[in-house]
Amino acid sequence: MEPRDIGNYGGPKLDALPVSNPETQIAANEWNRQAEDTAQLTRTGHRAVVNWITDNAAFPLTIPIANINHRSVWGSGDAQKPVIEKVGVGLYRITYAASFADALGIVESVSFFDGHVSIRSSNPADDVKGAVLTIASNVVTVATYSPVSVLADIGTTSTAVFVATAWLL
Repeated sequence: MEPRDIGNYGGPKLDALPVSNPETQIAANEWNRQAEDTAQLTRTGHRAVVNWITDNAAFPLTIPIANINHRSVWGSGDAQKPVIEKVGVGLYRITYAASFADALGIVESVSFFDGHVSIRSSNPADDVKGAVLTIASNVVTVATYSPVSVLADIGTTSTAVFVATAWLL
């Protein structure tokens, strides 16, 4: 989703006449506030949040779609899920479609500029960390660590896989 401002919504608007029926008409000042609030959400909110279960198997491999959960501004179904590939020990590449059509049929580019990662382990003794390494438009490379200085797909204490979550802007 491209960042927008109130002008993208045809505003600000002015009332030509006073509102005569507030149940079927909206005053310009109310519409302007709604449009501006909507525009502000397009500028700073997360565009996508995706999590997956890491895999301790040899690489390269593609994470099964059943092990990926996803929410985004362009949809949250299986069709909008990214492809996640394990490209090394503790290294995962997330690839979203380069563009999407919104509900109005307008095609928009997917282009991230920043993100962060959280890692969950089933064992509180595991020392885990995640980091975004690179972002190139719709492709994000993530690292998972355990302990925090060693690339890993499983915990140091539990040897359990992680749930990695990437929050992308």
